Amino acid sequence: MNNIRTIYKFFMLLLILLGSSCEPITQEEKVLTEVTTIETPGIDSVMYSQYAQYADSSGFAKTLSTPITSGSYIPIWKTTKGFVAAPGNCNCEYSRVGSIVNVVCDLGVPNFGLGTNRATITVPEGLTVKRPYFVSGTFSSDHYRNSLDPNVGIVGKASANEVELQVNNSPSFLASAWCSFTYKTDAE
Repeated sequence: MNNIRTIYKFFMLLLILLGSSCEPITQEEKVLTEVTTIETPGIDSVMYSQYAQYADSSGFAKTLSTPITSGSYIPIWKTTKGFVAAPGNCNCEYSRVGSIVNVVCDLGVPNFGLGTNRATITVPEGLTVKRPYFVSGTFSSDHYRNSLDPNVGIVGKASANEVELQVNNSPSFLASAWCSFTYKTDAE
């Protein structure tokens, strides 16, 4: 019975943390949330005491303020090395949960130059990259997907408003490209 109650409390806490509404907490549950030490040591005591902080005085879940947004944007591409021509059509989609932003971009068909190719693209407006520019991602193209060449590029730091795309040891070619990256934002 204690295990079922623990599982129930865990899922209730999860719902509350995700901002879902739930039924009022019963009197028995209120008593359990006020207990900081229970028979089972470990997660139960932590979970019950944490659960209590997410309930208001009437027993209803409190509203948490975690920003969740998503959308699409057209990034600004700037070639910094190698590319013979920038792509014509770039489109990106993003999602944000709290301070973490995930971006996926269709970068059209850039004309890759021989050797190192490097460019920057802008991040979604208003979702600047937090210093010291925590960014991580991959950059690839049809050339690499359709060949035996395993070379894939990276997405890394550039500035608060841009990320850098780079692929090394590239042959000269025209191919569609895309990237995905994740970063931490300092936006409210």
